[in-house]
Amino acid sequence: MKRAKQERELTDEERNIVISVRHCARELDDILQGARRKAQSNPKVFAETGISVMFRGVDSYAEMYEKLGVRSRDGLERLFSKFSDCEEIQDTQDAIEETEGNWRNFLVNLDKEVAHDEHENSRVNSVSKPENLSDVECDYLFLPSLPLIDWQTSREVNLQDYVQKYMCLVVICQPAYWPDTAVRWRYSEVSKAQVNFPLQN
Repeated sequence: MKRAKQERELTDEERNIVISVRHCARELDDILQGARRKAQSNPKVFAETGISVMFRGVDSYAEMYEKLGVRSRDGLERLFSKFSDCEEIQDTQDAIEETEGNWRNFLVNLDKEVAHDEHENSRVNSVSKPENLSDVECDYLFLPSLPLIDWQTSREVNLQDYVQKYMCLVVICQPAYWPDTAVRWRYSEVSKAQVNFPLQN
């Protein structure tokens, strides 16, 4: 639907929203393009060892949230609603939502390609522990008892449901004392993470 042409100048707050959100959208798009190139040759290897490059998207969101003075995606949506009469902000909202849609499509397609490769190689029923983790001492966590947040929707989710639906999952571990899971991130907090997903026939 064509929008009415905006005649007035942007306010400082509106301009800050446009600049910050578009900058985040460009960074997310750059990360996605890099991930696509890496995944093109071998999706399975990328899903297992290279997908961490996409974690940089968390930093892009964190920087945007800090500049806008919001703590979560809900806060950003409230800003969009507050200035819904501003055509440029509507276009900016469309831009980041389109980029996020491209991320989702990429991950869905990656999941399908990995599942196809698993089927072709008949490896679905053979799971082995990586040798380089055999000597790692781990504390065990009972995941069903832990709150898990879907970073796309900010809703609490059940990991078992996700494992049944998807082959590729990105699990970001963060200390519970950080109030917003999408804003603050430090790579040094978790040195190694090992997750076993028993296969059920």
